[in-house]
Amino acid sequence: MTGLIQTFRSRAKRLILGLLILILYGEGLLAFVSMQREPSVSVFLAGAYPDQEQVEAILDTEEKKEKKTAVCFYWDGGIAELTDIMYGRTARALLGGLYGDAGLYDPRLNGFAWNDKKGCVIDEKTSAGLFGTRQGEGRSLSIQGREYVVRKVLPWKQQMILIRPDQEENVCTRLFLEAVGGSREAAARQFLLSSGLTGTMAGGDFLRTAAAGGLALFPGALLALLLGSALRERKGYTEKEAGFWIWTAAAALLLGALSVFLWNKIEIPRDWIPGQWSDFTFWQEKIQTGMENLRLYLMLPKTVPQTENILRCFQSLIFSLSAFFLSFFWKRV
Repeated sequence: MTGLIQTFRSRAKRLILGLLILILYGEGLLAFVSMQREPSVSVFLAGAYPDQEQVEAILDTEEKKEKKTAVCFYWDGGIAELTDIMYGRTARALLGGLYGDAGLYDPRLNGFAWNDKKGCVIDEKTSAGLFGTRQGEGRSLSIQGREYVVRKVLPWKQQMILIRPDQEENVCTRLFLEAVGGSREAAARQFLLSSGLTGTMAGGDFLRTAAAGGLALFPGALLALLLGSALRERKGYTEKEAGFWIWTAAAALLLGALSVFLWNKIEIPRDWIPGQWSDFTFWQEKIQTGMENLRLYLMLPKTVPQTENILRCFQSLIFSLSAFFLSFFWKRV
């Protein structure tokens, strides 16, 4: 009787721990899936920042080209005080201005017209504090004496308001370029050169790679466990017995499934393929560039989608690593 109770407790512990592992891994997977792919190449400008007249001239030039490059310039307005025109309530939020294709800043801004000088987009928290509701579309607010109508309220993780600015003295410190095929770095350099600008690209593609790497650990551990079990079972048979070949086939199937998955899902970016394999400094320079990009990305200001991606990346890593380490305890229970 005592043995049965101990067996039941052991299996119950394994079941509870197994469910916990699956829940943690599921949460990590959900966080990864909710990460947005950056719709553009982010470039921090340097040197002489373009003012509104220069920005509009660049946008007009691109619009007239046969092969257009979608671009969006960003103006940083600092912290601004917003006032509800109807009831006089106030709130503070980060003020930003967009010139060009707003969808390159955040895909959820598609439809925010280029020439909409009276419209704005705010986050849900600012809407609730200012209007008493998260559904603030159509409500009016004022910033520094200028009146705006809320076109959209978005579930951003930081308090922010975006407008289409119309002040000639504004200068832009950042731009976003359409990310299409080929080398993003080469496309950014070409655009900056043709526009007479200088700047540094800082992208966050590595966040998805990091989160995907964390998610791969638990399936990898599970595959190693199954493969090890198949190989151990195979040792109990001789080559003349059917069991030997059955377990050999099972191990081969597991390895084959892994190979097919890696072949279909793992893609090496073009930027990471050297023009000449004899160029032994290529990888060293790439790693140094990647580390510098990481430093810049973490140090420089973020867009709202980038901030959300950082949070979701950390969530995914925490949950997936927790599931991975708990899987070792599961085997010992």
